[in-house]
Amino acid sequence: MVNPSSQVLTAATPAQELAALISQVAALSKLAVDMAERCIDIDDKVLSKIALSVTRNCLDVNDKLPNVVRLQVEAALTEIGATMPTFTQGVAPTPAELEAQFPPGRGDNQAWYVVCIGRKPGLYSTSDEANEQVLGVPDQSRRKVVGRVPALAYYRQMYDLQRVMLLTEVTV
Repeated sequence: MVNPSSQVLTAATPAQELAALISQVAALSKLAVDMAERCIDIDDKVLSKIALSVTRNCLDVNDKLPNVVRLQVEAALTEIGATMPTFTQGVAPTPAELEAQFPPGRGDNQAWYVVCIGRKPGLYSTSDEANEQVLGVPDQSRRKVVGRVPALAYYRQMYDLQRVMLLTEVTV
């Protein structure tokens, strides 16, 4: 038998709590889908509507989780006198500017880290260089791509989709 006084209780970290919550929402969503399928099998329209409503609620909760967590983090930081960094959007390099920076023959077959949302969007030859551009940036975006041409093509695609942003941290 285990002595209760010898057990050490540890509090779950916020990340663990969030992971558990996401897991529970996913499980609930799966149950709702299963329930909806069973309701169709037995032709119960009332239960089908309930199952559909539960599924929609699960999706809604799942969509709102990141925002809820961000708001809780901001509230906790405000409580202790800290603030979340603020960023302003600047003009990111165009695909043509990047193509001029990386002419044919330069890193044609190497791995490139394409930063689309960060302090300085562009192509970087090492993970550390790319990390410097995205660390602490909200909604950061970077991807490892092998080859200069595919890396430039990916950057152009994201640029055309308006998913390339230069973000500058504002100090207050």
